[in-house]
Amino acid sequence: RGEAVAASERASKLEDQLSKSRAEAEASTQRLASLEAELASRRDAASESADARVKELEAELAGRRREADEAAAAVEAARAEVAELRARLGAEDYETVASPPSAPRAGAGASVSGGDEQDPEYLEAREVVEEINVELRRLMAEAQSAQKKKKQELLQKIKELEDSERYTAAVRFVEDPGAERLRRRWEALEEALKRARDAVEAGNLAAAELAVQDAKASGGGDIDTKLLQDVQALRDERAAKAEAAAARAAAAKELAAASKGNDIGRLEKAISSAKALELPIQDIQGAEAALKSFNMDATATPEEAEERRKRLEARQAKAGASEVKKKAQKGFAFEAPSTAELSAPRVVKLRVDADLSTGVDAIPTWYGMVVEEIEDSPGQPELRIGDCITDINGVSLREMEDCEGIFSENLSDGVEATVEPHCEASGDIPSGPKSVDWPTLLLDIEQFASDYQVTLSVSKDRGRVSLSGPQSAVV
Repeated sequence: RGEAVAASERASKLEDQLSKSRAEAEASTQRLASLEAELASRRDAASESADARVKELEAELAGRRREADEAAAAVEAARAEVAELRARLGAEDYETVASPPSAPRAGAGASVSGGDEQDPEYLEAREVVEEINVELRRLMAEAQSAQKKKKQELLQKIKELEDSERYTAAVRFVEDPGAERLRRRWEALEEALKRARDAVEAGNLAAAELAVQDAKASGGGDIDTKLLQDVQALRDERAAKAEAAAARAAAAKELAAASKGNDIGRLEKAISSAKALELPIQDIQGAEAALKSFNMDATATPEEAEERRKRLEARQAKAGASEVKKKAQKGFAFEAPSTAELSAPRVVKLRVDADLSTGVDAIPTWYGMVVEEIEDSPGQPELRIGDCITDINGVSLREMEDCEGIFSENLSDGVEATVEPHCEASGDIPSGPKSVDWPTLLLDIEQFASDYQVTLSVSKDRGRVSLSGPQSAVV
C-alpha cells in the first residue's frame, strides 16, 4: 500500500511537468508564428521600398529627358553669357562656332554633331561624349530587363555618369566650344586673382607676383586696380626694409672704422648716422667714448698732455707687472681652437612648407638667427641646433637690432643661406686664493655675456671658464 501511494504521487508530479511542458510548447509555437508574420511584413515593406526607389529613379530619368528638349533655349542663354564674358575678359579673337544640336541629351547621352572638325580640343571632347554615350546606352538596355535590385544599381550608375565632371565638361564643349573656352579662362582668372589676394594678405610677394602673372596669362582683361596697388605696396615695403637693413649695416661698419681712426669729423658724422638709424646703444656709447678721447687730446695744454702721457705709461707698467704675475701664477690658459672654431661657414638650402614654414625655432641676435630647435617636419637636414644663419638669399642678417623680419621676408622653399657653427672655448682660471677677484669677475662675466649675446660661465669649483655662442662671437 505504501508503494502504491508513492507511485501515485510520482505519477501526479509527472503529469504536472507534462502539462507545463505542453504550455511552453504552445507559447513557443505562438512566438514562432508571430516572428514569421513579422518577417513576411518586413519583406513586403522592403519590396515596396525598392519599388518606390526604382520608380523614383525612373521618374528622374524621364525628367532629364524632358529637360533635354529644352536645350535649344538654353543654348541661346549660353550665347548671351558668352557675349557678357567676352566683354568682361576683353577677348578679341572669339570665333563663332556652328550652332549646337537642338537636343544634346536626347535618349541616352548627348548629341555630338556640329563643331570644328579641325579643332583638336573639340575632337577630344566629342570622343569623350561618344565613349560615355555608348556606356549609357548599354546601361539603359541592361536596366530595362534587369531585376528590381539590379535595375536600381544600373539607374544609379547612369545618373553618376551623366553628372560626372568629365562628361558634362565635354558636352559643354561640344555644344559651344567658344563659350566653354571663355568659361575656362574666366575660372582660371578668378582662381589666379584669389591666389593673388591671399598672397598679399599673407605678405608673400613672390606668390602674389606669380598669381598676377597667371591672371594675365589666362587671357583676362584689366585686373583689379586695387589688387595691383596692393602688390606694388608690398613690393615697395619689402624694398624699403631691404634698403633700411643695408643702410644700418653700412652705418655700423662706418661707425666701427671711424672709432678706430683719428678723424673727429668723420666720427661725429658716423655717430649721428648711427643714432638716426637706431644702432645698438653699446656701439654708440663706445664711439662717443672714443670721440671724447679725441676731443681731450685736441684741447689739452702741453702740461695736460704730458700728465696724460705719464698716467698712460704708469698704467702700462702696472699692466705689464700684472701680466708677469699672472704668468707666474699660471694665468688663463685656453685650449687650442676646436674644429668648429676653425671651420668655414656653410651654404645650405632651407626647406619651407606652405603651412609649417621652416619648422625651425630661431632667435635674432647681433650675429644672425641662432637655431634653438628643429621640428621633424618639414625637416632641415643641413642645419644643426646652435647654428647661426648669417645671411639668406644674399641678404646679410648681421649687426641688426632685430634681423627676424629680414629673415622671414626672404624665406622660400630651397632658398640658400649661410650658416656658422656653434662654438665653445674653455680655459683654466689662475690658481691661488688671491689670484682672482671673484665678485668683480662674476659681475664682468654677466655683463659681458649680456653685451655680446653669448654664454659665459664658470665651473662650480671655479677652476675653468667656458665661452659659447656663434662662431663670429667666440673666435
